[in-house]
Amino acid sequence: MGWLRFVIFVVFVLAGCSPALISGGSDYRGQVVDADTNEPIEGAVVVIVWYKKPAVSMNGPQYFHRAEEALTDSEGRFTLNASSGIDVNPFTYVLRDPRIVIFKPGYGPFPRAHVSSKSIEEIKRAFLQGGAVIRLPKLKNKEDLRKYSDPGDLMISSLVPYDKIPELTRLINRQRAVLGFPPIGGNR
Repeated sequence: MGWLRFVIFVVFVLAGCSPALISGGSDYRGQVVDADTNEPIEGAVVVIVWYKKPAVSMNGPQYFHRAEEALTDSEGRFTLNASSGIDVNPFTYVLRDPRIVIFKPGYGPFPRAHVSSKSIEEIKRAFLQGGAVIRLPKLKNKEDLRKYSDPGDLMISSLVPYDKIPELTRLINRQRAVLGFPPIGGNR
């Protein structure tokens, strides 16, 4: 009977692992450019957040699993590990599709302000297949800046601790300062 429990435990642990982790992993790659000029945008933050759910939950709640972020280089390029990491809880599993957000103060973020003929899912696949070019539109006024002055405005759940997304928090605070808003970054 003990071996049966062990086999069930191993199945649950493997169910919580992402396919990228099991197969050796890969990277998300891309380039961020200005939508009007096609000039590279240096210093934009690219954030990937993985969530997990209870193994038996139907459409139950989601919980924060892991986040990773990177800043774009002088050519607007970024590379991030696409592995969700291991979920050691045998009663949860990591959702297959992470949330991907790209933000630079003064620009409309991806995916919220992204206008493209490609679907968001096609772009996510392109991140894994050698890279995608993301065109961020410049925001025109303070009203537009206000729309993207909090992680929730960027579709980042309040379940994500600020200390797991420090670069995003720093850049949002830069935009909040322009608006005269107090900084964010305390405990959630």
